Amino acid sequence: LDNGKNATLDDICFKPFGPTGACATQSILQYWQMNRTAFEDAASTHPNDKDWMEFCFQHWITEESCFSAFKAPMDPKLVFGGFPRDQGNVVYSNDSTSLIVVYLVDNSEENLDAALAFEKQFISIVQEKLLKITGASNLRLSYSSESSVQSELERESNADAMTVAFSFIAMFVYMTFVLGGASSCKPSLMCFRTRILLGLGGVLLVILSVLCAAGILSTLGVKSTLLIVEVIPFLALAIGVDNMCILAHTLQCQDVNLALPIRVGNALSSAGPSITLAATAEFLAFLAGVLTGMPACTTFALFAAITVLIDYIFQVTAFVAMLLLDEQRIKNRRMDCMPCIKEVRGSPSADGKGGPESGVLESLAISFSQVLQKQAVQISVLLTFLAMFFSAIGCIQHVELGLEQTVALPRDSYLQDYFGDIATQLRVGPPVYFVQKHMNVQPDSDDVNKTCATAGCMSNSMLNQIQNAAEIPSTSYIATSAASWIDDYISWINPSLNRCCRMYSNETFCPTASTDKACETCFDGNSPDPLFHLHGSRPTLAQINKTIPWFMEAIPSKECAKAGRGAYNTELERSDSDPTGYAGVSEGVVKAARYRGYHTPLATQNDFITALREAKKLTGKISEELGLEVFPYSVFYVFFEQYLEMDYYATLTFSVAAISILGVSYLFLGSLWAAGLTMVVVMSVVVDMMGCMYLFGIQFNAVSLTNLAMAIGIALEFCIHIVRAFTVSDGSNTFRAQVALSRMGTPVFNGIALTKLIGVLVLSLSQTEIFQIYYFRMYLILVILSTLHAFVLLPVLLMIIGPPRLPYKLAHDMHL
Repeated sequence: LDNGKNATLDDICFKPFGPTGACATQSILQYWQMNRTAFEDAASTHPNDKDWMEFCFQHWITEESCFSAFKAPMDPKLVFGGFPRDQGNVVYSNDSTSLIVVYLVDNSEENLDAALAFEKQFISIVQEKLLKITGASNLRLSYSSESSVQSELERESNADAMTVAFSFIAMFVYMTFVLGGASSCKPSLMCFRTRILLGLGGVLLVILSVLCAAGILSTLGVKSTLLIVEVIPFLALAIGVDNMCILAHTLQCQDVNLALPIRVGNALSSAGPSITLAATAEFLAFLAGVLTGMPACTTFALFAAITVLIDYIFQVTAFVAMLLLDEQRIKNRRMDCMPCIKEVRGSPSADGKGGPESGVLESLAISFSQVLQKQAVQISVLLTFLAMFFSAIGCIQHVELGLEQTVALPRDSYLQDYFGDIATQLRVGPPVYFVQKHMNVQPDSDDVNKTCATAGCMSNSMLNQIQNAAEIPSTSYIATSAASWIDDYISWINPSLNRCCRMYSNETFCPTASTDKACETCFDGNSPDPLFHLHGSRPTLAQINKTIPWFMEAIPSKECAKAGRGAYNTELERSDSDPTGYAGVSEGVVKAARYRGYHTPLATQNDFITALREAKKLTGKISEELGLEVFPYSVFYVFFEQYLEMDYYATLTFSVAAISILGVSYLFLGSLWAAGLTMVVVMSVVVDMMGCMYLFGIQFNAVSLTNLAMAIGIALEFCIHIVRAFTVSDGSNTFRAQVALSRMGTPVFNGIALTKLIGVLVLSLSQTEIFQIYYFRMYLILVILSTLHAFVLLPVLLMIIGPPRLPYKLAHDMHL
């Protein structure tokens, strides 16, 4: 340990019978009490019997000599794997294909450091020694510890850090050239016309916007996640680069005969409204994601909204100033990146219309828009996109929920084999606890009879309903009935079991193992104290207060298997302030208690989600019928709870985003028609993207939902500038669509489509599957679909059903 001390397995293992007891290790060797001598002695008594071990495997619950070192029966389903699932009589020694060993660790707060240190050393020993031993015997060993997933995820993050960084660098490099390009083909003038320094300044503004958002939200106590770190920069780059390209492109379209400050002002007045419109709609759309209540989406929405807002402020202030200075540098014939060097051999061409790249793209946009004007092409486009939309709706119904654990881990992780073997070899599912709150145990209350399953209990009691569910495991996903402390306690105090509840004449507890003749059965009617006389089958509150601590300390044995220590002494909420040691018992209301059962073996994400849903459905039915406070819990529920409400989260996120886009677009454009058209195209991108998720095997989870939320902002950035350019242009719908596409298509295509495409292609080099699926595939789908909708579907819709021109004329709109 860090303090220089050592921790052994005996120090950190879970001991159900207290510090002096044995570790509750689950192993086949427990049938011989983890004792090599006991095993060899048992083997020597059956020299010619190959199946001599099977006796304990078949009589594990009744034969005391087969009990574990911690004095409890060892269910063979916990230590054997691979045997037939539906076979009635299993011969474990012949039918099993794997052995399972589980070291149960006490990871309480005071023991956590020792447990973590032991787990780290355990993994090291397995990798350095045990794998060699099993490999030499032609055996395969898969292994894990409770901290393994976190360790491997951290390793994965570090492994892909370079890929993500390289992706950003590639986008940065491209962006520095796309802002201005070279206005001359002469090599001698090339470095005077590039805008690399301006591009780097723009990149710095994007980085600063992300850092500012992180700083503001960190001050407010909002923690960032790996998902935030990886997604937000992509979003900020896409929006920031697009705005910078639009501003630079609009400046190039201004009259070069005007004074530079006036040209910059005209450019900002022309492009500013559409940039403000896009930023406001994106800000509100992302902010709406906070309403979902889903932690991953809420955090992402806050970061995205604040980043977009700060990025916008930087674009219309700092970047405009940088653009003016860079334009002044070009005018003064100073070299890019090194403005102290001035060109003296002649005045460069003051073309002012941008580089040849811009001219080529504008020409291509005009030619493409002319193709879209043909009626046959328009009909084909509409039918194609309608087919895509309805096909996507059909595919959405088949998108799977979940996030496969093997996908989230590095491909070379030792956990890949472990999770694969868990799915194929285990024949018992994870434990499930049915937690009951505020159970009234006083005689005048029906809560005990509503809960228990012994004599006198209601036929539809909680434990009877759980037992009924266990009889149909294929639909309930409950494999066993729940172990009930209340049933065993009632049986334990029953005087017919005269070796269970016993006491001395001074009314102190007598252990079951004691042979002292002074021990008497508690409620046999011979005690002079009325407290130890049962009236009916249910104890009074005073009797419960007296005997519950005895029951919880009694060690199970052959004479009395109903004793509670080990099995139940952790099933009630403890309290040092309660005289019984258990919260609420002395007042007659058990604050919290749990009843342990098992799920069926769960292999797929759908199995885990359905098991959780069915358990909650069962407890909901119990609570409604009986008026009890009951809920289920299993260790995996915290990871899968989100999927029960994923449809709601997605619907709320998309609906509020759509309303935000509609409202803000109408406010800025002054046309409900144009706003509605924008919203329809943006949401069509999202629907088609969800359909593609099914085709590309992408599951629906917090990561994909976050990407879809980001897709709304990116798709809006693709479309809104073209729509606004259309609404402020004169002429027929066809001509206005052609003008909008030729003027705004170039900066949008350069600023988002190509920039994102370059960054996404770099992500294909990632070595982890989660990056391949949820970043490379989803981002590539987003870029392709957004480009198709913005440059194909949107112009056709504008030509056919485009809104009329704005009834008022904005200053400098003629420059668009």
